[in-house]
Amino acid sequence: MKFSVLMPAYNAEPYIAEAIESVLAQGHGDFELLIMDDGSTDGTADIIARYADPRIRALRQDNAGKSVAVNGMIALAEGDYIVMQDADDVSEPTRLEVLAAHFSQHPDHGGALSGYSLIIDGEMLAPRIEAKDAEQAQAEIMAFRLPSHDPTLCCRTDFARAHPFDTELRIMQGVDFVFRLGESLPLSVIGEALYRYRIHPNSITKADPERRLGFVRKTIDQVRVRRGLKPLGDAEFEATLGAEARDPSNNLIGHFTDSAYLQLMAGDRRGALHTAAAAFRYARSGTKTLKPLIYALAPKPLARAIRSRGAASL
Repeated sequence: MKFSVLMPAYNAEPYIAEAIESVLAQGHGDFELLIMDDGSTDGTADIIARYADPRIRALRQDNAGKSVAVNGMIALAEGDYIVMQDADDVSEPTRLEVLAAHFSQHPDHGGALSGYSLIIDGEMLAPRIEAKDAEQAQAEIMAFRLPSHDPTLCCRTDFARAHPFDTELRIMQGVDFVFRLGESLPLSVIGEALYRYRIHPNSITKADPERRLGFVRKTIDQVRVRRGLKPLGDAEFEATLGAEARDPSNNLIGHFTDSAYLQLMAGDRRGALHTAAAAFRYARSGTKTLKPLIYALAPKPLARAIRSRGAASL
């Protein structure tokens, strides 16, 4: 089983070497790494050029955005499956090995997501690990929720060629793609943290939340129309998605809360407490910042009860 790992890169000089080396360190050796430099103006291209590994295919385009870069790599991919890898993130060394085993066991699945951890200020934090079978993942998709974080995606190359990334979306393109994949083919979530997602304090979604709001609305409207539903009206959108879409931290506190709960359920109370402490440092959000700590300290039955009622009211 061959994988094509796709790495779009734009001004990723501080991080791209670590991202590349995490792919080259994979235990599953049958892969190619395509890197598309999307017109970087820093030293990204120079760092890519340092690698002489024959598994790397270095490409370059004028700056046109992530969707165009990904589609260009999909067209050239030689693997059975494509694997997304952002140029500032890190793959665990077992990522491709676990994916290969998963698709060997589930050849009918069109894709898989996985658990993941965060990287904040160089520290790996808050693993969010929750396995979901195809039925559970489908239920999330139909409820307009991602089963897991879209950068962890692996999917069949033939599907990606037939359903390229939406080039009109400068952000949310991965979310849109996962929705389309889940509407067409079975997918699931692997219950291991195979990916590390880097949080940047000055990303576009933090610097320009209104721009993010527009792309969130466009994405959800497209999904609804595709499913035969009307786009959300202004009032309904504001009531259901407005606050979350405007959140400058991209609901970082929600990630910490889920992580603490899932760690507790897995029997790792110490890890849950560590996550709760990190939430106070990185995800200040009023009283919501207490939610990870409540889960970390609660007995499991109480935590389950809180979860079932919805912790948003805390």
